[in-house]
Amino acid sequence: MAGLLDGIRVIEIATYVFMPGAGTVMADFGAEVIHVEPPGYGDPYRALYRMKPLPQSDEN
Repeated sequence: MAGLLDGIRVIEIATYVFMPGAGTVMADFGAEVIHVEPPGYGDPYRALYRMKPLPQSDEN
């Protein structure tokens, strides 16, 4: 089944959450989304929140 945005190509240069999220929605509707990231370090959102692993717990 053809998507609503079939045949549309989107060049996405956004970072962080909201605009890449919009690109994901456009891809879900059939658009070809090309995400362009800064050379060398990529999307800064990937390194924004680095958490230590949570300890194992026997309690729920």
